[in-house]
Amino acid sequence: MSLCSCNFTMVLRESSFRVIVLVLAGLGLYLFFPAVFGLLFVLFIPGFVSTYALFKEGEIDSMERIAFSLGLSISFVALTVMFSNIYLKIPVTRASVILQVSFLCVCFGLIIAARSSRVVMGVYAQAVDVLMLRTENPKRTLRFLAPGVIVLLLAVNIFYPLVFSMGKEVYEGEYVKYDSSEGSFEEVQGLKISRPHRIDFENGLVFIGYDISHPLKRGESAHVNYYFRSSEDMVVDGVTVVTDFCDDDTAFQNQFGFPSMTLLKGEIVLVSGEIMMPAEVATGGYEMHVSLFRGYSPVGTDDSNEVGMINIPWYFDELYNRSMDVQFFYNGRNATTGNAGISRSRFYVFDDRIAFLGYDMDVGVVSPGHDFRMTYWWRSLESVDVDYTVFVHFIDSRGRIVFQDDHALARPTSEWISGNVISEKYDVSVPYSVSEGIYRIRFGLYDAVTGERVDLSSRNVRGDAPYLGQITVRKKRLSDYYSGEDVRTLNTVDDTLLVGAVEVLNPVLVDYGQFVVLGYALDALQRGKTANLTYFVKSLGVGGNYSIRTVITSVSSSGVIGFDVSLPLMDDGEVAAIVVAVDVPLDYGAGESLFTFGLRDDDTGEYVRGGRVVSERVVVRG
Repeated sequence: MSLCSCNFTMVLRESSFRVIVLVLAGLGLYLFFPAVFGLLFVLFIPGFVSTYALFKEGEIDSMERIAFSLGLSISFVALTVMFSNIYLKIPVTRASVILQVSFLCVCFGLIIAARSSRVVMGVYAQAVDVLMLRTENPKRTLRFLAPGVIVLLLAVNIFYPLVFSMGKEVYEGEYVKYDSSEGSFEEVQGLKISRPHRIDFENGLVFIGYDISHPLKRGESAHVNYYFRSSEDMVVDGVTVVTDFCDDDTAFQNQFGFPSMTLLKGEIVLVSGEIMMPAEVATGGYEMHVSLFRGYSPVGTDDSNEVGMINIPWYFDELYNRSMDVQFFYNGRNATTGNAGISRSRFYVFDDRIAFLGYDMDVGVVSPGHDFRMTYWWRSLESVDVDYTVFVHFIDSRGRIVFQDDHALARPTSEWISGNVISEKYDVSVPYSVSEGIYRIRFGLYDAVTGERVDLSSRNVRGDAPYLGQITVRKKRLSDYYSGEDVRTLNTVDDTLLVGAVEVLNPVLVDYGQFVVLGYALDALQRGKTANLTYFVKSLGVGGNYSIRTVITSVSSSGVIGFDVSLPLMDDGEVAAIVVAVDVPLDYGAGESLFTFGLRDDDTGEYVRGGRVVSERVVVRG
C-alpha cells in the first residue's frame, strides 16, 4: 500500500471517528433531554459539521462559525426533510428526521476527510481541469466525464417520474371504467388520479379520489370521474353516488347510479358521469361532498365525506353582449346611453362585486406632450357602499411608474345598481419628459379614503393590479406631417394670400385630433410695438369652427395679452400658415413672459382634448 493511500485511510478514519462521536453524542443528548438538546441536534449540529466541510481552517472565526451553524442547519434540515417527504414519500416522524440529520452529518464528515487527503485533492484538481477545459488529453476527459454523465442519467431516470407524478396517485394495471350516462363498460389501464382522497364506506367500497373537468360554468354540465376500490370480495347492487355542493347550506345536488357488479378485493372501478351546474346558482366556492346511498338509506362512513372545493366563476359572455344598454361617460360627464362592442376584452372581477370587461385606446403610438383616449368598460355584480377610484399606471421595463392616470369613476360606485354596464372615456396626457419606449399598463381600484386597493377575485389571476396592455411612446418628427409641399399662407396683417413651400420655425407638433399645430414663428416683442405671429397648422380632415386661443402673460407683472386666431376652412391634409398681428401695450411689463396657446372649439367654447395647452417662454423688451 502506498504512503498516500495510508495517509488517506488514517485521515478518513480519524475524521469519520470525530463525526461519529459527535453524532452519537447528539443522539444520546436528544434521547435524554428532548426539549433542549433536540433543538441542538436539529438546529446546530448539522450546520456546525458543515462549516468544517465548506470553509478552510482559519477562514472564519468562532462567532462566524456559530452563526453559520444556525443558518446552515435550518436550511439543510428543512430542505432535506421536505425533499424526502414530497419526492421520496418518506413520512415526517421523529425517527426519520433523526436518520436524515445523521445522514447529513456523515456526508459532511466524508467531505472533511476527502478535503484532508492529498490523493482525493489530486483527483479533485484533475476534475476541475476537465470542467474548465484545461486538458489536452481527450481520453482523460472522457474518463472523467463519462461516469458523471451516467450518474446524471440515472438520477434523471429515478427522480423525473417522481416529479412528473407529484400530486397524483398512480395505479398500474387494467381497471374497469363505467360511464353512467351511456351505461357502458370498458377496461382502462394506468389510472392517474389528480385529486386523491380516501373515504371508507361501510359496504366495503373505498372512495380513493376524483377528477372533474374545467371550466365550471353555470347552465352547463361538467364531466366527473370517481374512483372506488373494494376492500373485500363483494357484490355491488342498487348503489347510487350522490354529490352535494354546499356553501352555508346545500346549494345543488347531483346523482348517478353505481354499476351492479362483482368485485374482488383490491379491484378499482372508475365511475364516470355528468354533473349539471344549475343556471341560477350563485358564483363562488362550494364544498364538494360524495355519499353512497342504497335506496333511500345512506351508506355510513366514519370519515367526513367532503372531498374538496370547486369554484364557479363569472364568465365574460354571461355579463356582456352587444345588445345590452350601456351608460357612456366622457371625462366624467354623462354622454349617452346605447350599446356597442368592446374591442379589447379583458375580464377581471374585483371583490366579486365589480367586473372589468375590457378597454380600448384610440392610438397605439403617442408622442410626449400629447393626449390619447382610453375607454374602460365595467359592470356591477353587487352593490357596494364605497366610492372607488381607478388607478392606471404606465410602467417602464424596470417596473417603475413613469406616468399615471388616476381618476374617480364617472358614476360613483356606491350608486351602481347590480347589472349596470358603464363605459367611461378619459383623455390621458403623456408628459413632455417621458422618454421614447414601450410602457406596460396596469390598473386597478382603490379606496381613496383608506388608500387600500381592491383585490381581484378572478380565476388564475392574483393581486390587485392586473396587466391591461401596452402603449408605445415615440417622438413625432416634422417630416411625419410636412415634407416641403406647398403651403397656403394667409396674412391677416396685410390681407394677402401666398402659396409655396415654407420653413416651419419652432416646431412643437401638437396633435389635437382635428388639427396639428406644426410650429409657430413669433417676432421680437417690444412694448408699444406690433409683432407678427405665424402659426403653421395641418388639417386632419375634421370639419368645424376652431380657433387657436393665444395668451401672453408677464412673469414679473400682471400684464396679459389675449386673442383668438381663427382657422380657415382647410382640406384634409392641407397645411396653412396663418399670420396675425400682436399689439404689445406700452404699459406691458418688460422682461420674461409666458407664451401659451391651445385649440378651442368655437361652437362649444371648450378647449379640445381636455383643454391641454402648450407654453413657451418669450422676452418682451422695454
